[in-house]
Amino acid sequence: MKKLLLFLIIILTVLYFFVKPVRTKKVLLNIAQNEFASILMYDSIRNQLNGPASLDRDDFVEFKWYKVLEWDDTAAIYIDVFKHPTSLSWRDNFFWPRVTMNYQWSYLASGKLNRLEDIYPNKYKNKVSLTDSLQLYSNLNESYENTELLINPDRLFFFLKAGYFEILDKKDEYTVVAFFQPIGNIYLKNPNKIDTISTMTAKVSINEEFEIFIIPYNAPPELWGKTLKLHSD
Repeated sequence: MKKLLLFLIIILTVLYFFVKPVRTKKVLLNIAQNEFASILMYDSIRNQLNGPASLDRDDFVEFKWYKVLEWDDTAAIYIDVFKHPTSLSWRDNFFWPRVTMNYQWSYLASGKLNRLEDIYPNKYKNKVSLTDSLQLYSNLNESYENTELLINPDRLFFFLKAGYFEILDKKDEYTVVAFFQPIGNIYLKNPNKIDTISTMTAKVSINEEFEIFIIPYNAPPELWGKTLKLHSD
């Protein structure tokens, strides 16, 4: 048994040093391209992407396919191909490239989900469309109710007008909206410290002057399973 184990260790060690120098830059690129081709996505999305751009890291090469969005953020998918094995396990990253996306990728993958009028709280549901009258509350960038916006309010208003959001809940006075990326912090005061919660959700309300308030909100988990589908188009 010991001889068999020693034999396996020797074989694996030889394989380790045999495969180590094989990954030239061209091989790394081919691995990344094959991995990219195997990722499930609509052709309409794949055809919009530029790349791959590459960045040499210590242990891997990062390959990036990307699209610059209309507001100048970049949606990107990253495929990290490792240069050398770091262990003798088949679960090593060497054998399976690491695939990640940034938050902006959701704007391509999910697309526009709703319309601006979908944010109207229930008290406005029988009103004539307010779309042309709506404007952003002028002091929204100030801290409000122990919260802080991390994204410019004008950008959030743009996301609402463009439809890049989900509706999680509707009340008479506000609508709970989920954006595609973290939009704010909520500060909870405890006796000895202040806890910070980063959130992608907000309460959206409209006052009598048709001004929109976007206040970071820590939506409870059960709301995420009940995303409201307001229309089919």
